[in-house]
Formats: sequence, structure tokens, C-alpha cells
Amino acid sequence: MVFNLVSCLVCTGVLAFLAESSFVLLQACVAVLGFGMASIYATGLLWVEEHVTMTGYMTSLFTVADAAGPQVAYYKFSKAVEFDFGKFDF
Repeated sequence: MVFNLVSCLVCTGVLAFLAESSFVLLQACVAVLGFGMASIYATGLLWVEEHVTMTGYMTSLFTVADAAGPQVAYYKFSKAVEFDFGKFDF
């Protein structure tokens, strides 16, 4: 788990500073970040399962909330800063 957290941190830093310089570096860091985040997501789901009875409905709520969280934060941040992030979409 520590390796996954460190790999996510390193890849996030590399993406923040060097993603524009190399497309191959961008793809490699996104792949490593995906592998690291997958185990973190699974660990979070297992942790919740220890404290809450997980049914199919609860698991679907957890998944939808996890997917919607970054999108809502992106929207709220762009409204708070009043900056149009849409011009950076690919």
C-alpha cells in the first residue's frame, strides 16, 4: 500500500511538471497512476465493508459517489476561481 501511495504521489508530481514535454511520459504516468489508484480504491471499499453492511445498493452508491466526487470538485473549484477550465480539455 505504501508503494501505491508513493507511486501515485510521484506520478502526480511528474504529470504536474513534465506532462507537456512528452506524450509517452504522459501515458506512462497515467498508467502507473491508474494502477496505484485501483488498489487504493479497493482498499477503501474493503475498509468500508468492515464498518457497514455492504449490499449491492450500498456498493453502487459508493461507486457513484466516488466517480461523481472529482467531477463535482472540478466544477465547484472552477466556479470559485471563476476560471474557464474548458479551454484545457482535449
